[in-house]
Amino acid sequence: MNTDLLTSSDGKEISVADQLVDEDPYTPETIRKDLFTRAKRGFVNIDFEFVQKFSGDDRGDTVLSKLLKRRSRLELDLLLSIHALSPILEGTPLSWKAWALVLNSEMRAVKRAAKALSIPEVDLLAVADPRAKKPVFALKAGLDHKGKKRYFALPYAYWTEGHIDQLTMPGKVTLLILLRETQDPKAMTLDKSYEQIGKWYGISERTAERGFGELRCLGLMQEISRKANDPFTTNTYRHIWHRWPLEAYSKENRKSLLAQAKAAAKSSAKQDPNVSV
Repeated sequence: MNTDLLTSSDGKEISVADQLVDEDPYTPETIRKDLFTRAKRGFVNIDFEFVQKFSGDDRGDTVLSKLLKRRSRLELDLLLSIHALSPILEGTPLSWKAWALVLNSEMRAVKRAAKALSIPEVDLLAVADPRAKKPVFALKAGLDHKGKKRYFALPYAYWTEGHIDQLTMPGKVTLLILLRETQDPKAMTLDKSYEQIGKWYGISERTAERGFGELRCLGLMQEISRKANDPFTTNTYRHIWHRWPLEAYSKENRKSLLAQAKAAAKSSAKQDPNVSV
């Protein structure tokens, strides 16, 4: 009797060797799915001040606005990706090739982005050994939410649903602004004009217009105009545009992700008293 045979669901005998097959090589889509499934949480917390300062004369002088002025789309995505995956990278860094797949870019372009983020004038990223096949990164970008800082949630859908590839720099910046503005429980919409957004966040009106246009075209944002009384205008009213995120970025979904993460943390704390909630 051949003990190397297994019986399939349709009654056929198949050898063990035939059951073991090579997996297909990673693609940007499959490596993201694998990594963010391992990360488990469903979202990453980002410090409010990464997008806008709470006080000061120039509240729009932020890391995000500086990256926008540098037109650093790949640099922004590298920062966000390192931050999002940091829970599973400690002690097990990814290779440059893996980072290139996550960012859907060439390996040499990712290395250039890491180098650009590390120069003294920018100083947002530390790379332990750029020549290593598996670089070890340390962020200096103020993305984290430790301490009493306020934060907003960026869902993993940014990576797993391909929005990281579909959005240009204006779309990425306005998405982060929209998520920040609607993070608070009472903040249902972003109701600022392009001019106000430009002043508050250090971006141009044209950038805001282009970015919201991208979000609208991808079905990631809803907007509607409503009249508001204003005695100082000719018609005694003015139009206010309300904008809010949809799909994976909706307020409801983000609230659900936060609740799930909190429940998971409480469950872990019961099993291990050293785990903080």
